[in-house]
Amino acid sequence: MYKNRGWFIFLLLIGLPTLFFSGITFYNLYQYSRLDSKTQVAKIEWSIVKQEPWSILNLVGWGEERYALKTLFEFEYEGVFYKKEALADSFRFRNEWAARQEIAQEQNKKQFVWFQSTNPRQASLQKTFPLKGCISACVLIGIFIYFICLGFSVRPN
Repeated sequence: MYKNRGWFIFLLLIGLPTLFFSGITFYNLYQYSRLDSKTQVAKIEWSIVKQEPWSILNLVGWGEERYALKTLFEFEYEGVFYKKEALADSFRFRNEWAARQEIAQEQNKKQFVWFQSTNPRQASLQKTFPLKGCISACVLIGIFIYFICLGFSVRPN
């Protein structure tokens, strides 16, 4: 390995974000894989929540308003009813009208809930595979391995 303090700092600067994003991706993969059962929702209620994310633009009055859908759903598993309240991650809107339109569309659909069979309190209306995170983590790990191999192939004069 190339023994240079600058090289080790460079590897550290590449390795820390790689470790961080890979950790987030593995956590998202765990969240995806633990939701192993699916059933139909017995009852669901939708509401709109106004979100104001913090930014410097909000301090001067230029910030954007965001609206999200909050769900309260109930489902039955092995004769027991479970209730869960959740903020839908993929349902975020720039105005309240669009959120109301989405609620009208979602109420006409048959809703299913994904849950963990060993602990049905862990439930979600959405189960999405973290494809973008997996691809990003693989690219970052590949770049990190490339620079480690480069450090082994470079020899000081």
